[in-house]
Amino acid sequence: MRRFIAMTLAPWRVARAAAVAGYQEFRSLFSLRAWLGGYVVRLLFQVIFFSMVGKYVGGPGLVQYLLVGNVLAIIAMQGVAHAQSAAAERTSGFLLPLVGSPADHVVTLLARNAIRLVLSLASGIIVLTVLVIAFGLPLPLPGVLFVPPVLLAVAISCYCFGCFLAALVYRFEGLRQVASNAAYLTVAVFAGVNVPISYWPRPLQVFSEILPVTHGLRALRALLGQVPQAAPGGQVAWELLVGTGWMLAAGVLLRWWIDADRASGRLDLA
Repeated sequence: MRRFIAMTLAPWRVARAAAVAGYQEFRSLFSLRAWLGGYVVRLLFQVIFFSMVGKYVGGPGLVQYLLVGNVLAIIAMQGVAHAQSAAAERTSGFLLPLVGSPADHVVTLLARNAIRLVLSLASGIIVLTVLVIAFGLPLPLPGVLFVPPVLLAVAISCYCFGCFLAALVYRFEGLRQVASNAAYLTVAVFAGVNVPISYWPRPLQVFSEILPVTHGLRALRALLGQVPQAAPGGQVAWELLVGTGWMLAAGVLLRWWIDADRASGRLDLA
């Protein structure tokens, strides 16, 4: 029984250790002041840009629509930013000893960048708070109380999508420089950030349903009174389900491709 419990908890211990290592690596590169004063300010002005476009094109209603959508878009942008991580571990020579260690290498690779999940959530909350005050976005009660959990669900889903991209880049290194930007732009265009999903042809509407942000954005708009007919709880559940699907796909592909490279002796080849 003890052995079974230890085997069950081992992946969580590995994931926690990998996440801590990723956090320490981030701290060695960026200070809190640099992150807040540089990166978060940049994200703030990005959302302001799109919101001001709405002001001059469609008035207050469009401003609020674009503001909410682009706050989630910046969460997605950070969530998919680790698309190069698995390939980077291989080219740096870290993957070979990792695969030879007792820890699960796939869990380590998928959890190593968990700090990005925290950063995307924190920046989304900060930017949304500042812009709510600046633009006077109405916050109906009690819906506003559930906004942070919705942002958390979106951050989780986007991180899982980023893990799937990391698995793709591991195998197809030609995507290394474009994967994260292409993924972010795909979400920004088709997930309802700037235009309603109904604007697109039916096949693209179906495609948008499996993208991160789509369901979380519906839930957030419903909580803020922009899409009254949407059921926030159900949409959040769908958002987490979408994220789970992308994470499972990432784990399966990484394990398959890494095991194949190990069998052929190609793990240390860039």
